[in-house]
Amino acid sequence: MRNLTGLLAAGLLGCSGTPTEPPADVLAIQDYIAVGQLVEVDKIRTYSNSGYETLGNSRYIIFKSRRQDYLVEFDRDCREIIDNQRVTPDLRKDAYYLRPRMDTIRGCRISRAFELNEGQVEEIRSIGEAPTGG
Repeated sequence: MRNLTGLLAAGLLGCSGTPTEPPADVLAIQDYIAVGQLVEVDKIRTYSNSGYETLGNSRYIIFKSRRQDYLVEFDRDCREIIDNQRVTPDLRKDAYYLRPRMDTIRGCRISRAFELNEGQVEEIRSIGEAPTGG
């Protein structure tokens, strides 16, 4: 009985607390943010035609407003962004602005947001794409 308890304890200790490395595309976007010195914003002006584009992972999206595009980072992997089976309502403090650390998109809290120009949008879209041979 003592051996069984020891094995169970060892198994639980071995599995707990081991952080998993984020996927390569998430790491690449994190590097792009750091190297590109993107400008972090504290609010995003929204309009009735605002929307977003997923980036193949569930941590980042490109939020498209009428005048500006933004890179939006969630505080966790947001499966709700790519899974239409779980539709969670947005929580907003203001009808005209999205605010990081306060508001949600599809139930996922926005951690940070960065302004993007057209060139940066294209670069972020291409992160993680396999090169094509010619």
